[in-house]
This record gives sequence, structure tokens and C-alpha cells, in this order.
Amino acid sequence: MKATSALFLDYPRWLASKSITFGLIGTKHDVDNSIKILFLGFVVLIFGAAISKKTDTTLQVTYPVMGGFLSGKNCNEKNGELVFFADFDDNRLETRVVDYQPAIAGAPKLLFLSWLRRFIYRCTQSVTHAYVMWRFHDKMRRGSS
Repeated sequence: MKATSALFLDYPRWLASKSITFGLIGTKHDVDNSIKILFLGFVVLIFGAAISKKTDTTLQVTYPVMGGFLSGKNCNEKNGELVFFADFDDNRLETRVVDYQPAIAGAPKLLFLSWLRRFIYRCTQSVTHAYVMWRFHDKMRRGSS
């Protein structure tokens, strides 16, 4: 595994590459180091500045989710985080979505409606995320762009 902090930090640029998302996704870096993920020009997710933690055997880079259409939150309220984690001793690479409440899933108060919305989320945004992360993990293992 060739995971490095630079490769994890390169995730937004990689996501916007035409070979991954067919040119439908773009990124915009703001002066506060936040990153806007754009779909056809519309802001779908906003990541706060990346936070890196490294030890002799592990590396973790965290992107807080700070808003966007898919998040349903405004830019002042954190809605989970995207965490990349590498354990060099175990040759293990993980991506975690932690404490994220997607807008499409809705509030858990309306039982049937929230069940239906979670089902729609699992068939759309969740599947897309799994595919993109599978591709990104392959890139990380090869250590290439």
C-alpha cells in the first residue's frame, strides 16, 4: 500500500477527474480551505478543511461535511465526516462515513416516509459512494493519480 497524506488530500481533485465521474462532478476550493463538490454546477456537498493525523504506523485524514444539497445542512453546521484511514502494519485501508445524515433520508421521525427515503438513499447516493470509494482505494493501493 502506498497511501500517503498527499494522496488522501488529493481526493477532491481526483473525484473531479473525467475518468471517474465523466465530467459531471467538479470541485471548487475556497479561501478557508473548504471544498465544494459540484454536480452540473450545483453545490451538492461542502467539505471543511482536511484534518490529518499521523503516527508511525497509521495515517488518518478527515473531511468534515459542512453542507450542500445532499447534506441538507448549512455551512455553519457539521453533518458528519468522511474519514480515510490507513494502517501500514496491517496493510489496511478504510474509508468511513461517520455521523452523516443525508438529506435524501430525511428525519427519522416519520417512520414510513423515513424508511422509504432511506431505501432511496441506499439505492442512489450510497451505491455511488461505494463505487467511488472502491475506485479511490484502488488508486491509493497503486499510489498513482
